[in-house]
Amino acid sequence: MNNPMTKIMGNIKYCILKPAYGRQYKTEHQMLTAWNEGKDFQMFNAQGPYTSVRDFLLLKDQFDHIILECSVSKIQTQIL
Repeated sequence: MNNPMTKIMGNIKYCILKPAYGRQYKTEHQMLTAWNEGKDFQMFNAQGPYTSVRDFLLLKDQFDHIILECSVSKIQTQIL
């Protein structure tokens, strides 16, 4: 599958999600809370589609790893 939203490292597919609508988080806890509350995140540097925890099962079927990332505060956490 050649999906432009997939970062492939070897045979491992990563999905990087960044906070949508310009939201920023100061801590990993804040970012995980937002994810678990259903806040929107956007795939790949604010250029991809919006997604949230409601899409987790679909994302899980498409990717080996899902990472939440907030570039401004340099926070990154893996949720799958």
